[in-house]
Amino acid sequence: MKRFSTALLIISMVILLNGCSKSDKDVESTNGSGDEVTTAKTTDNISYPSMDRKGVLWKPVSDSNKKLAVLLNRSYGRPTVKVLDMNKKVIDTGRFVYFSNPNRATYRFARPGRNFPNPCLIQIGSKTYKVDNPAKRHE
Repeated sequence: MKRFSTALLIISMVILLNGCSKSDKDVESTNGSGDEVTTAKTTDNISYPSMDRKGVLWKPVSDSNKKLAVLLNRSYGRPTVKVLDMNKKVIDTGRFVYFSNPNRATYRFARPGRNFPNPCLIQIGSKTYKVDNPAKRHE
């Protein structure tokens, strides 16, 4: 009887593990209703929207310290802003300094835009956009 219980336990574990065998790179998301689940692979082929015309100003050389400044449209509020490489590894996190122009959240970074990989990503809160040429001004 003990062998039967052990065998049953092993078979149950195998079935359970096979049901959870999705790749570590799979990402599941829902639409909030709990009805629909979509799976997206994180690969090099992911396309991110451009940040152009999204209410984001990427200023590769700021007037004050000659380093990257990012200004966000008022609708963004004051989220965390990060620059990532194309593998989504964080390169630098912006430091919120104040609201300016007249009410745009302003973030400063430790290097000029040209010193970020080309292309790179900017993560604003939970949204991620592609920066095709970080040495160029984008609005």
